[in-house]
Amino acid sequence: MTHRSPGFTLIETLVALVIFGIMSMAITSLMVINTQMISENRQSSEAIGYAQELLENLREVPVATLSSGTSTRTSSSGTNYTITWTVTPDAPAAGRTQVSVTVGWNHKGSPRTYATHTIFTQLSS
Repeated sequence: MTHRSPGFTLIETLVALVIFGIMSMAITSLMVINTQMISENRQSSEAIGYAQELLENLREVPVATLSSGTSTRTSSSGTNYTITWTVTPDAPAAGRTQVSVTVGWNHKGSPRTYATHTIFTQLSS
């Protein structure tokens, strides 16, 4: 007759520790991936903001005097952004001006870009 005492055996405890270890590693890797995605999304949001800011500034300039250009910005986190805009008069039709804005930056050594296009027209008053 065997008498079993209440509690866990050594094997049950080891199996539980192995399962706990595997789950901990999986959760840790997900946290690292999440942190990287948050960083990249923050940089993308900053790039979109810089492009929108440039377009708003260009809207204040008379359409006939718009010209292409390049500028650089550095965010508070130290990311350097290169902002390039191209002005194409009479595109897509006469009296309209197409403006294309491209914002470029590096995320951990990998180049990233955001591009947008809009059309300006001079309204007569």
